[in-house]
Amino acid sequence: MPVRRIMIDVDGTLIDEKHNLFPGVENKLKIWADKYEIECRSHTGGGFAMKILKRFDLLKYFMIEMEVYLPEQDKWIKASVPQVFDKPDIIVDDNPDSILSLAGKLIPPPLEGDIKDYKWWTIGDLELFKRLKRG
Repeated sequence: MPVRRIMIDVDGTLIDEKHNLFPGVENKLKIWADKYEIECRSHTGGGFAMKILKRFDLLKYFMIEMEVYLPEQDKWIKASVPQVFDKPDIIVDDNPDSILSLAGKLIPPPLEGDIKDYKWWTIGDLELFKRLKRG
C-alpha cells in the first residue's frame, strides 16, 4: 500500500524534552509536505502542538486546502486548514478493521542509539519506510 498520509507526534518526535527541535525535522517536513498529507497530533493537546509548530515556523507544512462551509453566509469556500489535533482516546467505528487501519504503520524511534539520537529525520524515505512496523 502506498504512503499517502503521515501523522507526526510532537513531544519526543519533533522536539526533545527541552522543547528544542530535533535536527533534520524541517528539511524532512518540506520533502513530505510536497509528497504526502501530513498531520500533527499530540496527547498534550492540539493547542500545544499549534504553539510548537508556530514557534518553529512549521505550521505551513501541516496545511491542506479544503472546502469549508460558512453557515452565517450560507456558502462554501476554499480554505487552507491546519491538520493539527489532539490524539484520540477512543475511536468509534462500525468496522474494527477501519480502527486498526487508523493506527497506520509505526516507525519506531529511535532507529539506533539513545532515545535522543533521532537520525531518522535525516535518512531517506526509502530507508525510513523499510523500518515500518504494524501499529
